Amino acid sequence: MDRGRDYGGGGSRRAHSPEYGSSQKSSSKKGGLCEVCGKRPRFVEWNGLVHPYCGRTCARASQPLCKYPPCNYPGKSTFSGYCGPGHARDAVQDGHATPCVECKKQPQAIDELCLGCNSSLGRSTEPRLKELSLQDPQAASLIDNFNHMWKGPEPVEIGKVYEIRLPPNMVKSRDAYHNKLIAVKKPRQIQTFHSTQCICDLGTNSTEFCDWSGCGICAILLTAFTEFEFDARSNTGRFGPGIYSYLNPSLADKWAVSTTSSPYKVMLACEVNLLPPRQKAPFFSGLCSSREEGPLVYVSGAEAITPKYLILYSKPKSSTSLSKGSPTGSSGRNSILHE
Repeated sequence: MDRGRDYGGGGSRRAHSPEYGSSQKSSSKKGGLCEVCGKRPRFVEWNGLVHPYCGRTCARASQPLCKYPPCNYPGKSTFSGYCGPGHARDAVQDGHATPCVECKKQPQAIDELCLGCNSSLGRSTEPRLKELSLQDPQAASLIDNFNHMWKGPEPVEIGKVYEIRLPPNMVKSRDAYHNKLIAVKKPRQIQTFHSTQCICDLGTNSTEFCDWSGCGICAILLTAFTEFEFDARSNTGRFGPGIYSYLNPSLADKWAVSTTSSPYKVMLACEVNLLPPRQKAPFFSGLCSSREEGPLVYVSGAEAITPKYLILYSKPKSSTSLSKGSPTGSSGRNSILHE
């Protein structure tokens, strides 16, 4: 038997491997020279695919090394540039890398998350809260607008600001609505403020949402304004069922009710997409109707309003706790009337 002409499985691997010369001799005309050594021809697969390297040695040499010093193994994209999960964890523990804000163990890779947390949270149906420094540009701009628009008689002090990060399904539905609105009308985008009762310590001691039916803030955040406290589906006001918010945060403040264990009241800063003034949504367009009357802003559907920030603030002691009554009344079910 002629061993040099073995066309079995082993022979096939040899013929196609960049470490053997039979295939490379035919690759010089087709692929040019190796990008690393510049001496040998690029390796060409049996199906015509041209690799940038002549063989495995040059392919390994082209890869960046593990980012954890002084490791000399190649870094892998699946481990954020580290050779494996061990050195990725070591980099965080030794201060060479910033930890993921979720697991606190792996290095950040995407939007302050490690690759694993980003993948798992990408499938999540719940929003996340990210606390911002009050000196952060986003928080500073929000606080400036909040203070500028506040027209109440009492001064307020903002203690904490959280960015609300909606899950992909909520983001997708709002992007689709915004694109639909642009296609039909030229929308206006404004910042408004909305508040209701918060009977848990959200933002004070935890960023976990509660499942109490009476906690309006958590209900709104978990559903992005499709549900409210006590399973209500909308607010009630002069323009009918819908969602009411305010340009002036001091008007939203009158609906803010907090638990007695928290030193803060809670408010949402929202992004609202409005139709042009004095224009109605075209029939069968699927667009929400909207009204703006003074500081009061109304939209008929949740797609038109997005919660962007959670604001924790304090003011001189007044009726700020549940022990002094709730604006939802004794029944608590969809009884808020916005005038």
